[in-house]
Amino acid sequence: MIEEEGTKKRGKAKERSNGEGTIRKLPDGRYWGQVTLEVEYNYDNTVKKQHRKSKTFDKKTDLQAWMNELLDQKNKNLSVVTDNTRFGNYIRNWLVTYKKNNLKPKTYEGYSDLIETLIIGSSIERIKLQELTAQHLQKFYNQLFTSGGSKGQGLSARTIELLNAIISPCLKKARKEKLIYSNVADDIELPKGERQTKDAYTKEEIQALLKVTKEMKLAIHNMILLAVFTGLRRGEILALKWEDIDFVKKIITVQRSIVQLNSKPLLQESTKSDTGNRVVSINHPAILQMLKEHREKQDILLDKGTIRDLGFIFPATMGKHKHGFMWGSSINHAFTKAIKVAAKPPISVTVRPLGFHGLRHTNATIISNNGINLSTVQNHLGHSNLQATQIYLHPDEEQAHSCITPIANFLNL
Repeated sequence: MIEEEGTKKRGKAKERSNGEGTIRKLPDGRYWGQVTLEVEYNYDNTVKKQHRKSKTFDKKTDLQAWMNELLDQKNKNLSVVTDNTRFGNYIRNWLVTYKKNNLKPKTYEGYSDLIETLIIGSSIERIKLQELTAQHLQKFYNQLFTSGGSKGQGLSARTIELLNAIISPCLKKARKEKLIYSNVADDIELPKGERQTKDAYTKEEIQALLKVTKEMKLAIHNMILLAVFTGLRRGEILALKWEDIDFVKKIITVQRSIVQLNSKPLLQESTKSDTGNRVVSINHPAILQMLKEHREKQDILLDKGTIRDLGFIFPATMGKHKHGFMWGSSINHAFTKAIKVAAKPPISVTVRPLGFHGLRHTNATIISNNGINLSTVQNHLGHSNLQATQIYLHPDEEQAHSCITPIANFLNL
């Protein structure tokens, strides 16, 4: 209803339709209006609380425009956003409430780090959720791309792409909750940058590493050979169990991984890829013979009580790690040592410090450069996508075996 007040006494109220709000003309000539946006009810259907918004304008037409906008939002069933519903608070709560139980621990930790590092304390943290615009988000991404790094050097396009992959579903959930009318992340343009190509080891470097590690006590030699042939991640190799190997079909089923979580190793009963378990080929005499000999040596260690029989292909020695599996730091240390030894006589080969993960890139480079189709490469490596897209394909044994020949040719085996 419209109520107009004069300087002496209130004029007769003019009726408006129910729910359209109230307008009053104030003594100073301005106009004050109020809209009821939401009503909370008790169990007996009596009113518990009413959520209202009010504002004063110099012109009545400006007030009516503001009220009409609020009523339009109300008609679209938008919920009331209180003053403390800031974007930073909402995305933190969204991560805990909706994602924590649905993400792998390592992924959840990564999401949390990005939110705390890039969003909290930023230009968009304190913006009210309902007032966040595409322009706010676009300027935020642009700033990160140009100067968002710790040293002001700017973040990569890939990092911003990952951040948007968190923000967009968060806003999508807010829209489903009727907190916002649209997902403004749909309207921004992500910065574009060249994707970094990962270096691969040369044949000479791989052969030097294999020769050096052949004499080392740690099973790093067999790990290197397995990584080059299969493209498995370090954590996937460390989590392998003998039950994962089918010597008849000559394949390995990759179904778990070891990840670092809060600087501690965690056995994750699933792989990094969302596509599920995959199979990789070991259909070559060299790798089959290596695994056979490795098993025989491991049986001797089991008899001596040097290791525990927990089924791991690469177990930790007794008392080394209570979990029974080897830690990634042990592999990194042995791998770094092998690179240093390879540079000295009699081998004298300079091996670039590409890390153990460089073996995976070597595998990918070899098979992709030998005419293997991209979907097979994707399955082989366990990628959920090839170019930041969600392409879900199912591996089969024939495809897996097609990847082994180029590796054997590369190593002259």
